[in-house]
Amino acid sequence: MNDAQALHTSQLGSLPLLARGKVRDNYAVGNDRILMVASDRYGAGWKGNLFVGSLKFEYLDRIELKDGKVVAEHKLLEDVGQRIRDVRQGPDGLLYVVTDSPSGKLIRLLPN
Repeated sequence: MNDAQALHTSQLGSLPLLARGKVRDNYAVGNDRILMVASDRYGAGWKGNLFVGSLKFEYLDRIELKDGKVVAEHKLLEDVGQRIRDVRQGPDGLLYVVTDSPSGKLIRLLPN
């Protein structure tokens, strides 16, 4: 897998507020795979952020951490209108997202 770190929610017991796929006590996105970005392709603002595809709410969740705590959350790809099945970091350092529908898509996220 390159320099990105893929985590299963069972590995997140040490990260506050993220165990069992939750960002907040009353929020669950319906996915158990979390990606931590290690690439510099998106700038320092995204490096070390967590990304979770939301099957339930149909967006890609970008979670900013500071000192192991969630400080901000950004909903990406809401306009796609499809369930987000998975997110991976490719060997080129870019993020790739797969949607879950009969007309599913492979989306490459490009830096601004």
